[in-house]
Amino acid sequence: MKLNKSKIHQFNKNGYLIFNFICKKKLNQVKNDLFLMVLKSLKDNAPEFLEKNKKKLKIKNFILHEGMIYLEKKDHKFLTKIYDIIANTTSFLNLICNKKIVETINILLKRKKNSNLYINSNSIRMDMPNDKRFYYGWHRDNNTNIKGSDFLQLWMPVVSNSSPKVGGLKILEKSHLSNLTTSETENEKKFQKNKLPMRTDYDAIVHGKEKFQEKHITLNLGQCLIFKNSLMHKGMLNTSAKKVRYAANSFYHNADLFGNEFYPLAFKAKNIKVKRTSI
Repeated sequence: MKLNKSKIHQFNKNGYLIFNFICKKKLNQVKNDLFLMVLKSLKDNAPEFLEKNKKKLKIKNFILHEGMIYLEKKDHKFLTKIYDIIANTTSFLNLICNKKIVETINILLKRKKNSNLYINSNSIRMDMPNDKRFYYGWHRDNNTNIKGSDFLQLWMPVVSNSSPKVGGLKILEKSHLSNLTTSETENEKKFQKNKLPMRTDYDAIVHGKEKFQEKHITLNLGQCLIFKNSLMHKGMLNTSAKKVRYAANSFYHNADLFGNEFYPLAFKAKNIKVKRTSI
């Protein structure tokens, strides 16, 4: 999609746009690096899986889906280690800092297209089939990221298409204009004030949700969703039998706003408080 005045108007009106410009060569590099990481973890931590599936060890999709599911079931820490490392690798940073992404984000932020951006909350989600434990419920990220920052968000599949069964991202169209709150909003503000990451309850309730059109957005490899930080959204449950949903996330901030306190937010499952406590 080429940006023009009409598309920019659509973005500002609905709160999001879908683009088709993600470099598949760079996507494949990330997929290959993930494959190698999962295969190494299987060798170190689950040799019985490799022994049982000798003829399938070169099939990337088999290792990335069924291999990763086996690792996660054996011990969640094996997935966590891969999750923590991949988001800080050169291949992943090369993907999310691609020229077309940077230029598009800057244009939508009304900046010169080659302006510098500050990025945080970079990750590749690895959502297991029918497992809600590490999902985020309805939320908008301006409540949980850098307070007052001008930023946009990117979401995209990185290993396989985000089909309806594997699940995509559910959004409330135009909700970015209404300052919606949820049953988790007060907790979000407390955690933000203390610069702590937080996972909203998967069954969080959106107040006034019935006034907005709910859309389930699924994407093919090479597509990405860019949306405003105040757009209400949540990840859909992966209801497939043997597939992991690998979805990349990144937040792109206007780095010229030096008045904001830029700091890293490491959204690692082992550090996030799921149970609500007073702060």
